[in-house]
Amino acid sequence: MVVAPAVDLARAGVVVNVFVAEVVALLAGTLSRTETGRSLFFLEDRPIEEGDVFRNAELGEFFHEVGAGRITHFDDASLGDGVTRQDVDAYRVIEREPLRLPFRGSTVLTNPPPSLGGMLIAGALDDLGHTEPLQGADDIARIVEALIAQYERRAQLGPSNARGTTHVSVEDAEGNVAAMTTSNGSCSGEFVTGTGVQLNNMMGEEDLHPAGFGTLAAGTRISSMMSPTLVDRGARGVTALGSGGSERIRSVIVQVIVNLVERGMTLRDAVDAPRVHWDGRSLQYEPGPDPSRMRSEWQANPWKRQDLYFGGVHAVSGGREAVGDPRRGGSALVVES
Repeated sequence: MVVAPAVDLARAGVVVNVFVAEVVALLAGTLSRTETGRSLFFLEDRPIEEGDVFRNAELGEFFHEVGAGRITHFDDASLGDGVTRQDVDAYRVIEREPLRLPFRGSTVLTNPPPSLGGMLIAGALDDLGHTEPLQGADDIARIVEALIAQYERRAQLGPSNARGTTHVSVEDAEGNVAAMTTSNGSCSGEFVTGTGVQLNNMMGEEDLHPAGFGTLAAGTRISSMMSPTLVDRGARGVTALGSGGSERIRSVIVQVIVNLVERGMTLRDAVDAPRVHWDGRSLQYEPGPDPSRMRSEWQANPWKRQDLYFGGVHAVSGGREAVGDPRRGGSALVVES
């Protein structure tokens, strides 16, 4: 059964690691909004911590029933107020052609509109493709200028996606490659009754609803910064990558592609390399870049360590490498055939 491992984990529980503990602490206010949230994410009136065991028995039973074919949809009662089974049934998946762009002899394929992330990544890579690559620390200004221009395009295009995003990259023995990004936002603290399934908070994110909550017409597809991406490097194979990180997704993906294609790094080194992000007011940067290279107008803010703020790129490449980003508790596995 496809869902059997998830059923077992939900029933037996998993030991909370430092990454999960940090995220739960950040979202404690949201996760404590309902009795279900408090029962799952709190022990003795405190958020679960590293070393505790997290269980979601209702979710395990729900998955078990789905796997057995006895549950095929949410009913009206479990969905709660404002959403009906008709609403869910009316949703349709739309297959779209990816954005394609050349970059330094490689071909990049990424998420098309109505997503914003792919357009912003493509714009930044196009800017960088028309400038001369520099060496080492001298290249920081070129990257930052591209990210500043990327931010300005984002402001013109409209709102971006929320947080709580993760990514999976897969390659099989035949060379088929897939990149998939999903998101629960920052979590909503609301659960589908009797299922253990927590709903996302996309309808409650201010940056997704600039005209105000409840103003979008029914059926409108909310925009996203999620950007599952493929990079075809010819003889070096195809790299699948993507990241969580809200508005940082766009800058993270650009930097990892530059590390791979321009700088010739291994996938591991490309993901581990220090990152920067332009937030519209200042340059945030991880340890690594020389502070003396930072221009005063950037109002650069150094971070003391690598952090989940700068995304979490999970990637596979050419049938040889698989990398999970430690910034977001990523894991990787290569299975020998």
